[in-house]
Amino acid sequence: MKKTANFAKEVIEAKKYMLSISTKTAQNVNIDYELASWGERFLAFLLDFAIIYFGWLITLAALSFILGGDIGGIIATIIFTPYTLVSEILMKGQTIGKKALKIRAMNISGESLEFHTCFTRWCARLLDVAGSLGTLATLTISVSDKRQRIGDLLANTVVIKEKDSNNIFLEEILKLKVKDNVKVVYEKAMLFNEEEMLFIKNTLSRVKKYKNEAHFRALDDLCEKVSDRLNLYETPKNKEAFLKQLIKDYIILTR
Repeated sequence: MKKTANFAKEVIEAKKYMLSISTKTAQNVNIDYELASWGERFLAFLLDFAIIYFGWLITLAALSFILGGDIGGIIATIIFTPYTLVSEILMKGQTIGKKALKIRAMNISGESLEFHTCFTRWCARLLDVAGSLGTLATLTISVSDKRQRIGDLLANTVVIKEKDSNNIFLEEILKLKVKDNVKVVYEKAMLFNEEEMLFIKNTLSRVKKYKNEAHFRALDDLCEKVSDRLNLYETPKNKEAFLKQLIKDYIILTR
């Protein structure tokens, strides 16, 4: 009982300190998306700014040679001013900078961005990014519990990390095809809840990405506590396979 209580406490603490947003799928499963940090958003901005600036200079030089300086400057500005707006529409919440940093703008509800949402974010950039040299954006991202700049607040959006970062989400295994002859190994998987499953998935993800002694010890400790919850005689030797099977059984049993 003590180990079970400690496991539940760890899940609650991990949930508390992980800056994330939770959305609900059509299967009524909550999915946590880790929020992008200010540093990641700033680096993405710098990359996009470089693309806009150097693209504008090259276009200006080419058009000025053909049409003259004034007209070339106007056309080049018209071409590159809506860069962010067009990029987020065509790339589903990403720009080249965001794609490089593996982050994406997303509606808080989890739905894809629509034109009016992207347009609101883009218009607000004139105030919180361009108009204040990024000061307002930095301030609002720092004080907001969802790391939102003014454009995000107005458009009801957040910027999240892509799924191939440190977290693996239950959304991925919801796509598993369940056949009639699939055998459930751990029927007591139903004893766990969604938050605990997400905690287990995130632990597996970190062990896969950071293969060091500290993470392996965390995996051993987690498997011991999970085994205790399932009332297993002993903890399975292949710990990663054990936890993956547990998650698969949970999805099958809760569908």
